[in-house]
Amino acid sequence: MDIISTEFLNNTAQSWLVALMMAGVALAVLYGFKRFAASWLSTLVKRTESGWGDAFADLLTRTHSLFLFIIAFFIGSLFLTMPETLRRSVFSVMTISLLVQGGLWLNGLILFLLQRDAQRRREKDPASVMTVNAMGFVGRFVLWIVVLLLVLENLEVDVTALIAGLGVGG
Repeated sequence: MDIISTEFLNNTAQSWLVALMMAGVALAVLYGFKRFAASWLSTLVKRTESGWGDAFADLLTRTHSLFLFIIAFFIGSLFLTMPETLRRSVFSVMTISLLVQGGLWLNGLILFLLQRDAQRRREKDPASVMTVNAMGFVGRFVLWIVVLLLVLENLEVDVTALIAGLGVGG
């Protein structure tokens, strides 16, 4: 009996090897892109003074390794035959990780904009810095509430009552 044609969970060993190789290649490409982008941004930041290069570099550092691993796992899973329920579960994990990573990126962008605005306001009106920081806290809080609701919706939890409760309570 040929080992490569041995089936495990409705996939041959060859299918598993292809999926594993594709996941490995995807992970290497993602990490390589992250390193290339970080290197490119570091040289760009030295040439510009707008601060946006710093913001993008910060967002890049906020890209979690687990997120890259989940993307690679998802790409590898596309090469396997799976029951529809398992395929939906893998897609759900990918979607949730994308939502959380998107929340981390937007949170970092909000923090960058707040720090930039606070530096300008500190010179002209120091009292308004506290107000802007409080508004930033509220904005970040709303961001994570939206991310949480989207994650729950992705997990097929009925969030209409939660949204209605937020409307009444908020």
